[in-house]
Amino acid sequence: MPSNYKVLLIEDNGIDQSAFKRVVTNKKLPYDYKIAGSVSSAKQFLSSEKFDIVIIDYFLGDGTGFDVLNNIPSGVITIFVTGADDAEIAIKALNSGAYEYIIKDEDHNYLNFLPATIENAIKHQANESRSRMLNHAIMHVKDRIYIIDKSDKIIFVNKSFCSTYGYKDEEILGQHSYQVWKDTSQMNSEGTFIHKKKDGSEITVSLTRSTLKDKNDQEIAYVIVIYEVK
Repeated sequence: MPSNYKVLLIEDNGIDQSAFKRVVTNKKLPYDYKIAGSVSSAKQFLSSEKFDIVIIDYFLGDGTGFDVLNNIPSGVITIFVTGADDAEIAIKALNSGAYEYIIKDEDHNYLNFLPATIENAIKHQANESRSRMLNHAIMHVKDRIYIIDKSDKIIFVNKSFCSTYGYKDEEILGQHSYQVWKDTSQMNSEGTFIHKKKDGSEITVSLTRSTLKDKNDQEIAYVIVIYEVK
């Protein structure tokens, strides 16, 4: 994300528009913003300009915020705002791709929470992007990799693992890792061992094992990297 964010506010209420402008000015927020006062105006902006963040009011003069969602490109952070405290609308907005759902109040205090909501969304998006890149890298490396949870169930396999062991990912995911071991007493160790493939044939492998931990430093899973011994 750039240091200055391109923001589109879709809001038909002039008072709410002015309140948004004041918050941006008073807080010196790094927003290069445009304001659309209707569904049709929003669609015009979205067809001609690129935005990092779109803030959509639910009730608009010529429709609702849902009439705009399909026009927002993938990857753009979308925040739904409305004065209607309706759980059904909130669920629909989130299921339609909105990052967050914010309830308006008459004093416009919700706008004070908007910058933090946007920053959290940007961080979340960056983390998701890094996770996708990491997942892509692991999926396509030549080394055979599988990940097990604390109960020894396989929760991830990469393409090289499937190619070597003869499994489709849906056949092995959720299965206990002992399926690939000839001698299960050697499981969860590092060194050189005999593994078995889906067809029953055997392969000599060398393993390394790494621990994945959560933010509280608790072990949650284990990554096993397999090297075939010729």
